[in-house]
Amino acid sequence: MSNFAIQDKKMTRDSNMELLRIVAMLLVLVVHSGFKSLGYPTEEEAIANPISIYMRYVVESISIICVNVFVLLSGWYGVNVRKQRFLAFIFQVLFFSVGIFLLHFILSLPKISFDGIGSILALKGSDYWFVKAYIGLYILAPVLNSFVKNSSRELFKVTLLAFFVFQSVYGWWTSGANWFEGGYSTFSFIGLYLLGRYIRLYSPHYTRFSYTIDFCIYCVLTFSLSAIGFLLTYFGHGLDHILFQYTCPLVILSSLLFLLAFSKMNIKSKTINWIACSSFAIYLLHTNRFIFDDFYCRQIALWSDKLDVSSFALYTFLWIASFFFVAIFIDKIRILCWNHILKIQSHL
Repeated sequence: MSNFAIQDKKMTRDSNMELLRIVAMLLVLVVHSGFKSLGYPTEEEAIANPISIYMRYVVESISIICVNVFVLLSGWYGVNVRKQRFLAFIFQVLFFSVGIFLLHFILSLPKISFDGIGSILALKGSDYWFVKAYIGLYILAPVLNSFVKNSSRELFKVTLLAFFVFQSVYGWWTSGANWFEGGYSTFSFIGLYLLGRYIRLYSPHYTRFSYTIDFCIYCVLTFSLSAIGFLLTYFGHGLDHILFQYTCPLVILSSLLFLLAFSKMNIKSKTINWIACSSFAIYLLHTNRFIFDDFYCRQIALWSDKLDVSSFALYTFLWIASFFFVAIFIDKIRILCWNHILKIQSHL
């Protein structure tokens, strides 16, 4: 089940998992305020300011699970391919891409070019990469669901094991198969989707701990990742970059433990569900080509250069919160528009 579309009103939505969607999207904002905005710490920075740089690694380790959690959630519920749901997803993407392009055009009056129009359709590789990777997963979902339905548990397990061993060797450690793209690809999404389905369907024994134990293990993994990254930088080994890829086994394991912890909570909240159905809008707003590098990331980098640590943390927190609430508000307008379109369609 994807949160990208207007969901069936009759569908029961688990608020604990909807809260996980919200948290994951907040972590997307956080991860983009870290190494993406400020760059990877250098050996000189680590030696001069070890505590500050270590905390940057902690923040990166906590937030790097964001994308994997979203895809694991799709596997947890399974993608049920429906025409109306897919069209609602496309409408949401276009609502933001067209709207932001028009606003940018009005404010700056650039020449209308193929490059500008291309931003609407995400023709560049960096434009809305998640949208394109997820559409690829959506197209393949019927095939993947058929495999899940018709395969034995043993075949399913062996396939998953083989996939992640192959990805770890060629899509992470050596980059020998560059089409994994460090997890920025449909192929990586397939592995995460199948992992989410397997865990949900079979609940292997290592997934049956209490949510407190799951969360504790997640914390251990997270602080281990940050410590390894910091030490590699401090001693000048330069391997910390590969630790913070979506294909890193520690990142995948942390993502899974984080999801398992939330899956065992019992939360019922209409407010959480109301916010969660618009959570993907946060990605669509702040990663748009006309906003991401020159507005979102650049402002954070400027604060990092000019402010002390506490002021920088406060300003960045308020910046993230602003994007969160503005995106949710805009998406509620989008939902009203989409529901109006469906209403008109029903009368035709």
